[in-house]
Amino acid sequence: MATIIAASLTNKNLFGNYVANHIFVTGDPFNLSYGSKIHTTYSMLLQKAIDDAVCFKEKDTMTFVLGESLWQLLELVTHTKPFMYGNFINGTLCQVSSESYALRVKELNTFSYFPFFRIDRYGDIKNILKGDGSYFVFIQKGKPVSTKAFLIQQQEYFMNPDFEFIQLDSSKHAVPKQYDMLDELVAGTEYRICTELDHNKVTGMVVECRQISHNLSIKVSRGCMGHDYNNHDFPFNRSLNIIEPLTLAYI
Repeated sequence: MATIIAASLTNKNLFGNYVANHIFVTGDPFNLSYGSKIHTTYSMLLQKAIDDAVCFKEKDTMTFVLGESLWQLLELVTHTKPFMYGNFINGTLCQVSSESYALRVKELNTFSYFPFFRIDRYGDIKNILKGDGSYFVFIQKGKPVSTKAFLIQQQEYFMNPDFEFIQLDSSKHAVPKQYDMLDELVAGTEYRICTELDHNKVTGMVVECRQISHNLSIKVSRGCMGHDYNNHDFPFNRSLNIIEPLTLAYI
């Protein structure tokens, strides 16, 4: 068991680029009685074995073989406000965004903004954005990043669309909900994806979010509807890798 646990520290399929600073081991495969002499002996032996295995992997991870069950440890603390016990026991641990992100689409030559609407994967129109420079929130802080692509579509066509993204300054703004509209003067860190579609007119662009290890990646690609382009001559893909680590939370 100690060898397998220590080996997980170097397995990027499990932790990606996260560094595990601590290991907490609970329970035992023998269903020993907590507090008994045999359980105490088992815990000491396992602690020594895991320490040796981690040292062999040349890691600085601190290990703790707990002599009490997770239920015993959490019950008193998490049954008080804000009542987190249920989340620890029943919640799902997942990667969530540490900040909120919004987007808008600008015409590169005229600096005017495109009106557009969001279409979900079922083809239904969900949000309509006016061409007034407002931002459209598509990633909400503290919520899992959706990996389901959505389509941004115009009634006319996009010509030289420039995608402007903003990471909202959470110290100055309340956390907006996903798909909220925000004022054009909202503060935050700005990013952009320039599409360079000088001689191609498309009515639809696909926006996708992906997890690259523990970081966030936003991808914009051409939609499947448009005018005056050749499918073979115009493959379009642009990605923006934001070095803003996703964080772990119980949901």
